[in-house]
Amino acid sequence: MANNRILDKINDISLIPNFVSLHLSVVPNTYHIEQQAKELIQQNFYHDRLLYFTKEIHAWGGTYRNLNKVLDSIKPQYFIDSWAALCQTPPQIGLALTSVMRVNGLGISYASKHLRFLKPDICPILDEIIHKQLKYSSSPNGYLKYSRDTKEICQMLENNKIVNPMNRDNQAWYCADVDMGIFAYIQKILLKSRIWNNCLPIN
Repeated sequence: MANNRILDKINDISLIPNFVSLHLSVVPNTYHIEQQAKELIQQNFYHDRLLYFTKEIHAWGGTYRNLNKVLDSIKPQYFIDSWAALCQTPPQIGLALTSVMRVNGLGISYASKHLRFLKPDICPILDEIIHKQLKYSSSPNGYLKYSRDTKEICQMLENNKIVNPMNRDNQAWYCADVDMGIFAYIQKILLKSRIWNNCLPIN
């Protein structure tokens, strides 16, 4: 666990489930968009479904900045290539991110949001808040490091039999779940965001 930057901020991993629950209460439709992602993969990233999926992700992320630019330039092949990279052994997470970022207007934050829903077991979200607070570089290498660190936390949570509010199969923890907990923790505890502080209290 050397140099895991997440543990520099949260040294008690037993807090993470409460913050995952907080995230689910503040940011709706997480389960719904995960199901959409599964259907999109089954349909081989059919263009119209991909456009709808992208709109839903921007709504989930809380901003429509660059959305028209993204919709105008999005191509299913970028996502087919990204999915293929994620399915390699080992997964080529940096390559997957780079492929999605070929869409004009998709930076690391929203590109990684797409990956988060397509492959939540190994893909977190590297947005500006995570970048600034945890010092992961806004690059494919920084994203890969963050993915590895969240995976380490997943293993710790599973080894300690800590229940995941996302109710994954076999009581698993996913990188996306840890990321939600970290993001909510930063918003409520470190940044004291008004929106997050006015929601469910953390016991």
